[in-house]
Amino acid sequence: YNSYPELIIFNDKEGAIFEDEDYSANMKWYQIVVSIQAGKHDKATELLKIAINDYSPYKEYPYKESDLYEYLAYEYKQIGNDKQYIDALNIGIDKFPDNQFFVLSLLNEYTLNGNYEQLNKIIDKFSSKKSQKNCELLSNVATQLTQNNIRKYNDAERFYKKALKQNKQCVQALMGIGVLYGLLAQDFENENSKKGNKKAISNYKKSINYLEECYKQSVEKQDKIRTLDYLYKIYYYALQLGMDTANDFERVERLKNRINNEK
Repeated sequence: YNSYPELIIFNDKEGAIFEDEDYSANMKWYQIVVSIQAGKHDKATELLKIAINDYSPYKEYPYKESDLYEYLAYEYKQIGNDKQYIDALNIGIDKFPDNQFFVLSLLNEYTLNGNYEQLNKIIDKFSSKKSQKNCELLSNVATQLTQNNIRKYNDAERFYKKALKQNKQCVQALMGIGVLYGLLAQDFENENSKKGNKKAISNYKKSINYLEECYKQSVEKQDKIRTLDYLYKIYYYALQLGMDTANDFERVERLKNRINNEK
């Protein structure tokens, strides 16, 4: 199909490919996939709209209904139609509230564009429901806000705390906010002032509290190792600042070695 764009699947006549009722659901899906792979974004968008319109919950398909909306949003993004991309994500959120693709994509879009008003509206909507997925969602957004090109630390802190309000044992949120306070501590320490060092110590203490709790709540070996790696650095930085963390630094080092040597 990629080699023959003159085939009926690339016909410009609106709806031409679906006029024959004998086309199977499989063939319709392959037509969509091939159009996407061939970079025929306008055609793919047209086909997806038709498939969405024809979708029936009483029939069997080789795809989920949400797949159609995900690909439609993706195609809008590819052709640079930001308005329809956001509209498609909002429709996806309403139709498929448990599908993380739509909400994470929309939050990412608002974050990158600095649209924090809309970002907060989405966060408020989802943080009203307590679930592990929402805890992870809030943590993901908070982590994005700590990136070097954004550095919205106050908003990140607020979202991490919202996540922990939903689930105080959420490892992702505990680790994230622990790292956040470590970043804040380093910023204050870089001020090279008594006031800055005082704030740095305060934030190192917060970081340690959350990371130690994160280690206690961690079940997966990978989470334990990551948490210990962060604690190792935080205790080291705190020690250099004059905090009494030598024993804890050595304790974490022993834990790191023990876990890394476990089969």
